[in-house]
Amino acid sequence: MTRDGLDSSAAGAPRNTSSGASTASSPAPTNRPAPRASRKTHSKTRTGCGNCKRRKIKCDETRPSCRNCQRHSVECDFTRVVHQAATSGLDPPISLLDLELLHNFTSSTYTTLTSDPATRNIWRTAIVRRATGCEFVMRTVLAVSGMHIAQYRPEQKHLYISHAVAHHKAASRTAIALMAELLPQHQEDLWIFSVLTIYFALGSPRDPSASLLIGESVLPDWIFLLNGVRHLLVALQSTSYSGILSPILKNGANRWEVSHRPQHRDANILHDLSANVRSTVGDATELEIYERAIRELRCQISLVVSCERQDLDIMDAFVWHFEMADSFMPLLKQMRQEAVAIFAHSLVILNAFEGHRWLHGWGAFLMSRIWDILDEERRLWIQWPIEEIGWVAPSGPSGPFGVNNARST
Repeated sequence: MTRDGLDSSAAGAPRNTSSGASTASSPAPTNRPAPRASRKTHSKTRTGCGNCKRRKIKCDETRPSCRNCQRHSVECDFTRVVHQAATSGLDPPISLLDLELLHNFTSSTYTTLTSDPATRNIWRTAIVRRATGCEFVMRTVLAVSGMHIAQYRPEQKHLYISHAVAHHKAASRTAIALMAELLPQHQEDLWIFSVLTIYFALGSPRDPSASLLIGESVLPDWIFLLNGVRHLLVALQSTSYSGILSPILKNGANRWEVSHRPQHRDANILHDLSANVRSTVGDATELEIYERAIRELRCQISLVVSCERQDLDIMDAFVWHFEMADSFMPLLKQMRQEAVAIFAHSLVILNAFEGHRWLHGWGAFLMSRIWDILDEERRLWIQWPIEEIGWVAPSGPSGPFGVNNARST
């Protein structure tokens, strides 16, 4: 009996019944074909990229580019799909790329928005949680993250920037419509949108011939966006605000107080600028605005030049712009010569943040714009900030004493 309890006869094989047979006969041979070696199979997919289909290899469908395309340094169909959505003028759908951007914001981007630990935590948690219930805020978060990550992914920089721009355009359409009414239930969301839009503009590619957002003004429009942020802050504070933005607003108030300590208010700087402005401005109201702008600027410049880099917060770069948003910035937008010369001195503040990823290069970029705006007389007023930031004026007819490109008022 075999191990299975069956002998060969039980299996149906013929038995030899002849007398004297000493052993059972072997089973009769059969004509069955030999078994084939089994072929290794894998699950097929019809959703792989075109490159993998043409090469008849399995696609892992990694987005925004499969690993086979990455390995061979070719553009993947998945990348083209995301790019087409970003540049088609339609609101891009939430995708795996967006999940990457959201992860980048909560793991990296938020640390670049402030150095204050409590404020950082608000950006990473409460504001992202808020964005999950407000589409235009979420799109703005993704847009800022896209501009941030593009700096570190040069091979996919265009993809991230185009996707960020598409998200910000979609967010802007909703936010601008809501700003017309400024209802209380939208004020927090609009404040978040406005602040993040400043970072978005700072991270956008710089076009020497056009404004970043509008395309008309000579100076980039992020300089003037703080006016909207200030109006939203006033609206929030009018209701005894105590919501999720409170730590951020408190940090801003603290930075203002630090810059207005006696040693900064009485700093021995900008006296020549003040004298030059008084000698050329005849309108008393306009002169009062300029003198206040210089006083506030004296405080902020004194703070940033006397502090170590680690003791500063990126918010210090914008305190002066925020403080002067209502009165001085409209004159700057009109390109008044005195206003532009005063603003040139504020670039000393930006230069103190040259190592910061959002502000890198802005001091020199804006000084080149200012040089083209100012006439010959006012160019002489800005020699101190030029020396402080280490900018070199162009040579030739429009160089240090040229006026070919200057505007006068």
